[in-house]
Amino acid sequence: MFTDSNDIRISYNRETMQVCVQSAKLLTGLFAFDMQGRTVGSLRKTGDSLQLSLLGLPQGVYIVKTQGANFEKSVKIIK
Repeated sequence: MFTDSNDIRISYNRETMQVCVQSAKLLTGLFAFDMQGRTVGSLRKTGDSLQLSLLGLPQGVYIVKTQGANFEKSVKIIK
């Protein structure tokens, strides 16, 4: 689990292979990138809680980025 002092929490559930983001601020999107910088998953949705599935992606390291109106947060996920 990853936490951020800006009231954004990004976690990865290994059983369901879901990335979950919860925020006190309004989120506008959630994106996953492989280590070559290619987008491997995305969700453009507004809310304070977003989920993105990594199901079907090979094991490896991914960068997950969430965005809001005036902020963004990225973390590394090991699947």
